[in-house]
Amino acid sequence: MVVCIFSIITSGCKGAPSSQDLTGFLHAEGSKVVNSEGNVVFLRGIDLDPFPFWSFKEIPDSPYSTEEINEFNHALFTRYITEEDFQTLSNMGVNVIRKQVSFYALETAPYQYNDAVLQQIDHLVELGARYGIYVVFSLTDAAQNTKQQDNQLHYDGNPYLWTDEEWRKRVVAAWEYMAKRYADNPTIAGYDVINEPTAPSKADLHTFYSDIISTIRNVDNNHIIILERQQFDAVENIFFGGQYNEDNLMLSFHYYEDFQEPVEECHLDAVYYSESELIDMVDNFLLLDEVADRPLYIGEFGAINLPCIEDESALKWTGDIMKVMNEHGIHYTYFSYKNIWGYWNPKSTVYYPLSPLFEGWGDQSIEMQIAYITTYIDDLLTSNWTYNDELRKIIIENL
Repeated sequence: MVVCIFSIITSGCKGAPSSQDLTGFLHAEGSKVVNSEGNVVFLRGIDLDPFPFWSFKEIPDSPYSTEEINEFNHALFTRYITEEDFQTLSNMGVNVIRKQVSFYALETAPYQYNDAVLQQIDHLVELGARYGIYVVFSLTDAAQNTKQQDNQLHYDGNPYLWTDEEWRKRVVAAWEYMAKRYADNPTIAGYDVINEPTAPSKADLHTFYSDIISTIRNVDNNHIIILERQQFDAVENIFFGGQYNEDNLMLSFHYYEDFQEPVEECHLDAVYYSESELIDMVDNFLLLDEVADRPLYIGEFGAINLPCIEDESALKWTGDIMKVMNEHGIHYTYFSYKNIWGYWNPKSTVYYPLSPLFEGWGDQSIEMQIAYITTYIDDLLTSNWTYNDELRKIIIENL
């Protein structure tokens, strides 16, 4: 079965998926995740991001209607991830995928939403139910992190989530809207409520997460709520904001060993922790009061320098961190399955030979870009991409 009873001495479980594997909701039980039959489930999989959702807000004086832009996005995404991709993921041993949802694209006006954005999640849920693969989705692009590219593009780097009370209410309301939509769907493993938050204080993070938890629970008592902190080994005292009066929680962080380096450059002097060093780091992390008796989930991990390290240390690190997570019962999704827009292509399990996919098109007008992409839209199908065989081997061996 793709959903397997977890033992820390087991390195993997493979097999043909079945939709019956996803009957009933997952929930946190102490530090474990269990299904409706009480069996322990270990979530191991892959991120599908980054994949943008074009918003009418990004096109000044747009000649397109919202419906036309939504149709364009749908055509892109349903080629980017198809049933054949889910078959591939299932064959790799994946039992969960993670997808981000852009608040900027979702919210058309305060407290009003574009359902077409969530149709990407609907698409994944439908295929996930068919192939025994759970879905986690995370809200991003909500002015929660000043350094993220989306925040620089859409909000000039302003951290509105932490400075504007009305903005926070809008983000919380968006989660109420989404939780109502998916409350009765067991293919959703959990709600990752905000991607990589950089709250100014522990109290700010705790207030925001407490509001999110109570709002979701007003409309949905079924799903795990996932709370994130920043990078795993970043020096900070905020962590997850403190303790919460909620049992069905999972705590999450991201881990890029070389995350301080610019992604578009090759850093041959990057140093990767050994397996024994990783074990020590994880053991120490598990001693923190905030993570005691909670399931943990690394929502993103990978080696940014994977394409250019000649001694394969980044590949070895990838395998080592997966082994450590398996041994410690930590859930995870590798970043990422495929990448359409360039720099990180070779650290994805499949990548397009060009970088970026449509080289040079970004200098054209929006109208020309859409016309160009529409012409070559079938290039998004994975059959036109290249398998990263060394990376895939490492991941498959450890899933």
